[in-house]
Amino acid sequence: MKERLNVNFFSGANSSRNACNILHVLPQILHEKGHMSGRTQQVINSSLPSVLKEALSPKSEFWESSKTLKVLSEETYFRDGTEGELQWPAVVKAMLSNSELTWVVL
Repeated sequence: MKERLNVNFFSGANSSRNACNILHVLPQILHEKGHMSGRTQQVINSSLPSVLKEALSPKSEFWESSKTLKVLSEETYFRDGTEGELQWPAVVKAMLSNSELTWVVL
């Protein structure tokens, strides 16, 4: 289920602060270097001309999925305390296959 922006977000006492915060969040497209098709680049550049786009080198500038899952599962990001059981957020769990979840738990 997608979350919707509260219609009162831009009204009331905090409207200026909320509008300012949104203007300060600069969207960015990160993608693997050399793996974006010319057509995709064309669509992104014409649809989102002011968005910063950055091509990253795999392994040196971003982790592979297996390493990311391993680090997230070993740390306390998704645990209740240091010894708590691993509890993936629903949105992350929905993106993971059962085999990936099983691997991480082992």
